[in-house]
Amino acid sequence: MSAASSIALLLGACNKNDEYVVIKDSCGLNFENWEIKDESTRDYTFTALQKAERFILYSEKGVDNDGELYWGRGSVWNDDKDSIFIRDSQGLLVYYDSYGY
Repeated sequence: MSAASSIALLLGACNKNDEYVVIKDSCGLNFENWEIKDESTRDYTFTALQKAERFILYSEKGVDNDGELYWGRGSVWNDDKDSIFIRDSQGLLVYYDSYGY
């Protein structure tokens, strides 16, 4: 089964105002070297993660811990419209969503 068909993401919880994305993995995937990016050039590459069924990626600065990761960018998601792309470690697009269009 490919990563694209086995991943479950909850991005309905993408909070553009509070600047975080909730990701749910129901298959125990290894997100190391996966990339999440917005419509512009802002991207985040996942480093080694502890296994978690659910984690939150905050746009702001902070210290990564169990279930919470920090992008360190401040504002990432546009308030009016934006897109989210998630690519696996091989660069294959496994998730796409947008809002405001």
